[in-house]
Amino acid sequence: MNTDVFKGKWLQLRGAVKSQWGKLTDDDVDRIGGDAEQLIGRVQERYGYARDRAMQEVDAFFDRQVPSGQTTSSHGEDGAIGYIVLWLMGVPAGLLFGIFLLRGCN
Repeated sequence: MNTDVFKGKWLQLRGAVKSQWGKLTDDDVDRIGGDAEQLIGRVQERYGYARDRAMQEVDAFFDRQVPSGQTTSSHGEDGAIGYIVLWLMGVPAGLLFGIFLLRGCN
C-alpha cells in the first residue's frame, strides 16, 4: 500500500472506510486522519483482529479503492540515474545488481 496516496485520498476514502468497518466511530475516523498505521490499529482494536489480519484487510481495501496505476512510484527514472552514477563512480556491476535486487527491482 502506498501510504502517500492513502493520505492524499483520505477525504475521499473516509466514507468508504466507515462503510467497510462499521464499528469504527466518527471519532476513530477523525483520529485516523489518513494515517494507514492508525487505521490498521483501530481495525485491530475494534474487531479484535491480530495485527496481520488487520493489515491484510486494510491492504485489500486500499487495493479495491485506489486504481493500481496510482500506487506505483513515479521515481523509476531517478533510481536508474542513481545506478548510472554509482556505475560511473566505479561500483562493480555485481554489487549494483545486488542493490537493485534488494531494493525490490525499482
